[in-house]
Parts: sequence; C-alpha cells; structure tokens
Amino acid sequence: MRPTRIFACLVGLGLATALPAAIAATAPCAEPAKVDPRGNVVLPAGATDVEGPVDVDEEVGTLSSVYPNLDTSTTAMYPLPCEPSIGGTLPPEAEEPESDEDQHTDDQVDAFEKDGLLDLINQQTPLSLPALPAFEKAPVCYYKNSVVPCSSPYLLNDSQPFAGRDIILIQGFSLGTLLDNASGNLGAHMKWPQDQAAFEPGGYFYQRAWDYWTPHVREHLWDMTAPTNPTAGYQWPPNQGSPSYVPKYNRLLVVAWNTAQRLEVAQHAFLTQTIRAMNTGHNVQTPPNYPPPSVIKMPFCANGCIIVSHSTGGLIANTALGKLQDGQYGTPHRPLVKRFRGHIAFASALGGSRLAPAAIGASAIMNPSDPICGIISAWGGSTGLCGWGQQRALDSVLADLTPAYAHQRWVPVMNMSPVSTVTVSGAHTTGNYGILNNAINTKLLHPGNDDGVVTMNSSCGNPQIVEPYVMPPSGFTVTGLVKAFDMGVPLTRAIGIFHDQRRIKAAPPASRYMAAMCSPWLSPSGMVMPVEISFLGTGLSAQQRLNNTYSFIQGAIDHSYLGGTDDDNPFPSTNGGSAMIPRRYLDTLWGSAVREESSAITDGHIYDVGTDGVRTVHPSFITQMKEYQRGRKISFKLFGIKFTWWIWRRTYHLLNRWEDKAATHFAYEYAYRRN
Repeated sequence: MRPTRIFACLVGLGLATALPAAIAATAPCAEPAKVDPRGNVVLPAGATDVEGPVDVDEEVGTLSSVYPNLDTSTTAMYPLPCEPSIGGTLPPEAEEPESDEDQHTDDQVDAFEKDGLLDLINQQTPLSLPALPAFEKAPVCYYKNSVVPCSSPYLLNDSQPFAGRDIILIQGFSLGTLLDNASGNLGAHMKWPQDQAAFEPGGYFYQRAWDYWTPHVREHLWDMTAPTNPTAGYQWPPNQGSPSYVPKYNRLLVVAWNTAQRLEVAQHAFLTQTIRAMNTGHNVQTPPNYPPPSVIKMPFCANGCIIVSHSTGGLIANTALGKLQDGQYGTPHRPLVKRFRGHIAFASALGGSRLAPAAIGASAIMNPSDPICGIISAWGGSTGLCGWGQQRALDSVLADLTPAYAHQRWVPVMNMSPVSTVTVSGAHTTGNYGILNNAINTKLLHPGNDDGVVTMNSSCGNPQIVEPYVMPPSGFTVTGLVKAFDMGVPLTRAIGIFHDQRRIKAAPPASRYMAAMCSPWLSPSGMVMPVEISFLGTGLSAQQRLNNTYSFIQGAIDHSYLGGTDDDNPFPSTNGGSAMIPRRYLDTLWGSAVREESSAITDGHIYDVGTDGVRTVHPSFITQMKEYQRGRKISFKLFGIKFTWWIWRRTYHLLNRWEDKAATHFAYEYAYRRN
C-alpha cells in the first residue's frame, strides 16, 4: 500500500499525528490511547504485535537535546510544542474542600488581619537608632605582597564557591527566641544596641545564630566547630563521577539579631556588625586553608561580599541594602552598598508570612484551646506565645512580617536595592510545620503553594501581595484539571500538591485556576503543567519580580532545610555521614520521599557577566535541566508501522542529579561564579 493511502487510512483512525516526519507534516506528539467508557484501551482493527501496557519512568535527555530549536535557558521555552500531560484520573479526594473547622480558623486570622492590624502596626512609636559606624571607603588589598586593586581578578578563585569571596550569613526568624522571651529567659530579653555583649561570641543571640548556621556551613563550606574536619564542603559538580567532601576556604561573618525587636533594629545590627568586620575583621571566621597573607591580604568584603540568608534574613538584607542606596543611613554610608556583590536568599520571606498575624493574634489570647493558639502550637510545638502580650508581639519582627505591612512599608524599599538577589524556593506538601502532634495544620493559612512558613509569592520575590478573599496567589489556568494532577508521584503526595495548587482563598478568574510556583510552567515536583492561560504581563503573573531579584531554583522543599538544617532531617554531614548518602527533604506524612529540584529562571539577565567577570548564575547551569517521562503505554503495529499509545503520561523537567543533591548545593556550585 502506498504511503498516501496509509496516511488516509490512519487519518480515519485518528492516528495521523503518530506518523513519522517523513509522512506526517510535522514532528509527532505523544498519542493518547483510545478508551471505552470503562477506561479500557480499544485498539484499531488489524492491530498486531501488541506490547504492554507497561509502566514507564525514564530520562529522555537534556532539554537542549530534546528541544534543539528552543532556547532552554529560561521559562521562555514554554509552552512546549506538544501537550505535556496525557490521560489519567482525578481522585475524589483531590477536590475535597477544607473542613469547616479549618475554614473557621482561617476566617479568624483573616478578620484579625483586616480589622485594624495594619493601623495598629503603623501607630507604633518610631524607633531611634544610633548612626552606623564609619567605614573604610578605600580598602587596601595585597596579592603576593604587592598592592593591587581590591577588584583585581587575582583575588578571586574559581575553585571556591562565589569565586572565593567572603560570605555574610543572616539567619531567619527564631521562634525559640520569642518562646524564651515569653518564659522569662534573661538572655532573650537583651536588646540591640543597648546590650551588645549578647550579640558577641558567648552571648545569647550570637550563640543562637552560630547554632543556626553551623550545619549549613559544614555541609556546603567548612566546619566552624572543627575547622580541620574533612567531612565538610559536600560537592558533586558535573565533571565529577561521584559526590565528595572538599572543605572550602571562604571567610564568614555570622550576623546576630533579635527576633523580639523590629526589622529596623535587625537592619542596624546587620550593617553595624558587617562594618566592624570590614574595618577590623571583628568576628570574622577564617578557615585554616585560607590563603596566607603572603599570597592574599585584604579586609573583609574588600572585593565584595556575598550575603547568604534564610527566611526573614532575606527581608533584613534587601531592606537594609535599599535603605543604603536611598541614603536613609546618611550620604557618607551610601557607598557601603557597593561592598555587596550579591545575595542568595533561601526560602525568603520577602513578602512576609501569614504566620505573623496569626502569632500576633495569639499573643492576646489567654485560652490555649483557641484555634489560633493551635496554629501557633503547630508552628513551634508550644503554646508559649499564646497570651505573650500583644504589645510585645507588635514590638517584634512579627509586625514587619505581616504581609500587608511588608508590602506597604518594605517592598518599595527593596525595589531600591542595586544588589542582585537570587532566590531558592520550596513548596512542600507538609513543610516543617504541617501537622505536629495532631495540632492544627499551619498550611491552611497559606494561599497556594508554600513550604510551611512562606508562600511562593513571598519566596520568589514576587511583589504582588496575596490577600485571602481578595487577591489570589499568582497563577494560571490549565487545559484540564485531570491533566494537572500529578500521576507520577505517590497518590497521597499528588493529592497534597493538588490541594496546595487549588488553595486559592479568593475568587479565581476561572474554574481551572491554579496557584503557581516561581513560574506557571512547573509544579513543585518538576511536572510540566498543562497551562492554558499563563497571565504573563498581568497582575496575576507568577513571573513578576522585585527589582534586581531573580528566581533561580525551586523544588518540593521544606522551609528549614534551606537554612541551618531541618532538625527532623539533618544533613548527613551533621552526623559524619558519607558524601554518598543522598540528600533528601522532609518526607511527607505518608512516608513518600521528597527530593525534586528544577530551574526557576525566568529572566535571561541572570546570566549576564559583571565587570569582575562574575555572573549571577553561570551559563553552564543551562545544561543541567533534563526531561523525564512517567506513565503507562501500549504499543502495536498497523500496516507495518509501529505506534505507541499512552494510557497516561506526565512530563518532568528536573535538575541533573536531583535524586541526590539539594537545592542549596546547586546554589553554591553555580551562583556568582566566573567559570
């Protein structure tokens, strides 16, 4: 039979899209199976050599090889040429509404937020802080005993994270500090700048910051508690056959700040401690393998520091940088902003967190059985903040983390920062604070995808506020809810992801509206979403960003794992574990492993090279994204041509070695590098 007659027959059977390119007009897309009302596959008459059905879970290849005609460096590559999802079923549990009790609790928090809380915060007495210390505007640097410009490439080392630059670590919100404060711990009552000994080595706040960052630094850089420990500095670059520990030599400054004080105080503490480190090396931690003075001698941050922050630390950093740029610390301090080369914000609270107004509300409630107190119990494992005192809560950083205030007061300030920020964000089906000891689930407070503490709008650097019952989280509509359901992960986890994506808490623009990650195209598990309307260029766009803020990596990550560590799931290096042990996020409540990471790059300027030859993200990162497919298929021959039908299929775009590495490792390997 001639090809044209074969083609005519296959058109009649609905199979023409499966023809090879030599016969079909365009490259073929995957073909959905034809099924009867009971879901049974109905093969065409005359089909032979039937194979399957068989389950599929395979790596297809790098995105650049699978899509050679597309620019795979950013999300501009989407939508894909073919529909990414085929078939499947939507289980009844996927669209179960929240319980009446959960809805009532959320309504309580929402009413408290909207019933004068913003006015109450704005009425607080303005803070008065001393001027920042003077700093050396023209530091002197040496390379091999010769004076060189502090911008000299001789002072950079491509074998080290961030080209060997110094690192400033700013921790996130410390609920433990507030609980200690509530219980009468004297150390937790010390304040900046009056009680500065508490923010120095041996002091309460410095020790908290040190303990917070020690596991993270050990895993990615070197062991601050035992500097010669070889079990530190996990790495697995693409040209290396297996992971290994290689301690790094970046110098570090651990910033101490008090959660029980307002954000302005934390900004002042961060900048003061940084200036002291720049001027005299105060509290700078130097590993034993740092180049000796006969090779490199330079003040801390002389060639530009990299800030590494977690959670509220990102809000502290970017607001302080914006205020510096705006001259709010005085004209003499404005040049200080040039001493910061970049910022990596892990699980950042750039848009605040709804846990903050819940905690403020709980602080005025004496009844520990109140639902809002239950939420705070789930968050911290204690009812200590219930009845803590509303004025004490309003005097803490909780006021600044209230989303309405964060957007009113701090988003415009962050937009003034000239320092590039790359975000690493997560959305976990439970997070660290999902359900503890059968307490109320904190996730019910967060519209859309969240990591248990912050939503994706907040951690991706999206300036659009999310207001329950007013403004939904940034998102998209899908071609079908069934196609949007993740068939490639365990069912209970898939239901959890779907619930998060559908937890809109506002009137959606369409019935098939779903909350997005940092872009509409990929889910927390890396599944390519069947996007119908992306809302790019509108107020609902997931790809809006604060100025100089770039989303970098996203995944199914719980909040604490991106910071110091998750106490329930520590880095293997914490206990001396081998580099061969895969790094995993907190499992779901149902024992399902969580480990995915994907690129979240929406702006190609993230690859631009600076005057120092360093790129915010090195372009070699582009080669690290791969396509995977999971599903169930059946094959047969018709007229001698082999066809494959998919009973169901889902497409995934994930980072190379996602099974073994964590998102933080990719950040240390690719951000602020020359080569």
